[in-house]
Amino acid sequence: MGHTPASGQLLKSSNYLLVAGTAWASRILLALLQVASIRLLTIGLGQEFYAVYALLLGLAGWFTLADLGISSALQNQVSESRARGGDYATTLATWSMIAIAGGAVLTLAAWLVSPWLAALLMQDFPGVPADARVNATRIMAVASISMASGSLIYKVWYGEQRGYLAHLCQLTGGVLAYAMSAWILHHVVAHRLEWCLFAWCGINALLPLGFLMWRTKGVRWPARDAWTPAMRGMARKALGFWGYGLMAALVLQLDYVLVARLPGAADLISYSIHVRIFGLGFFVYASVLAALWPALTERAVQGRGSEMLAVAVRPLVAGLAFMALFTTFIAMFDERLLAIIAPTVTATTTASFILSMGAYYLVRIWTDTFSVMLQSMGQLRPFYLLVPVQAVVSIASQIAGVRWLGLPGIPLGMGLSFLLTVAWAAPMLVRQRSRGLAPSA
Repeated sequence: MGHTPASGQLLKSSNYLLVAGTAWASRILLALLQVASIRLLTIGLGQEFYAVYALLLGLAGWFTLADLGISSALQNQVSESRARGGDYATTLATWSMIAIAGGAVLTLAAWLVSPWLAALLMQDFPGVPADARVNATRIMAVASISMASGSLIYKVWYGEQRGYLAHLCQLTGGVLAYAMSAWILHHVVAHRLEWCLFAWCGINALLPLGFLMWRTKGVRWPARDAWTPAMRGMARKALGFWGYGLMAALVLQLDYVLVARLPGAADLISYSIHVRIFGLGFFVYASVLAALWPALTERAVQGRGSEMLAVAVRPLVAGLAFMALFTTFIAMFDERLLAIIAPTVTATTTASFILSMGAYYLVRIWTDTFSVMLQSMGQLRPFYLLVPVQAVVSIASQIAGVRWLGLPGIPLGMGLSFLLTVAWAAPMLVRQRSRGLAPSA
């Protein structure tokens, strides 16, 4: 039986191609801007100041947990409401205000703990004054928390099958941040580190926050007794996503903390540069997954589990092939790339480090695909068992890897934690759960 156009209709291939196409274009351009910013900032800030800059950006992922899982829960709610033809304007407005209020409280807490955090992680950078380290940490923390609250609008756009708006907004933020950083380095003498962090983190926080507040203005809040049951359901989902995000951070966000403990700034800068380079390849696939999530959710709601696997397999194979070729290219031209990207930095790398980075991202492409499929079905419970185990393995393997292998031990340790847990369990669970899907009432 054919499907008629409606607010809950299945994602059309033309719309999906628009979302995926803009994802590819914007992510590639944004990643190129980030790589270009390395040259701009290493020349303008100097090696030690840039090391602090790179470290703080690497820690920003911890502060994006400040959305409390609301953004992912809201994206699923929007997709489910569209599939059923329901309204979600009030839900969006209510949870946006909760996220912003919660972010304000966490901002105050981050401001207070920043001196301790700066002293803990930046003691090996004596060339950077102590007050600059504290101020830079505060700017990164406040902006990252604000970005987490504002990013709800990105998830809503994805749920509405208008992910191209999120991509255009992120690209605009990147262009403005790069332009402001260049202006700062050419016209500002004092507090360059702090201003450059504000340029990148602050602008990319203010843009989505502005769009979110504009989107929710004028929406009437429901009566207290009308929205309490719905809020409880959303709160449970959000806490589930937040718990998963916290466990994922323990797996994925410890790398900069460990690299920062290595003596000197060279290893930290080398690691940061290659994370950005490999991110150029991985972000492309991550954008495709983000655009694919609403389509998978709608199929799950309509009980079309077999189609979910068919939809995901093609981009998975293409993503693995692309990353293998990308790693080969980086291995062949790494020295030339470093000379172009960061000519003033004394950063050296080995073939083993580059291959370990490539292997890690190959594992990530495999596991992230099946993880997104499970999350689109609302199947978070398996992660509550798998991810804590993975976090323990990741912490232990990264610490051991750094001690025995140096920099290559970081990506190898993270990759090992995936191989021993999610890499085999997630595909098995997807096959089992997708067969048992039934259309939602």
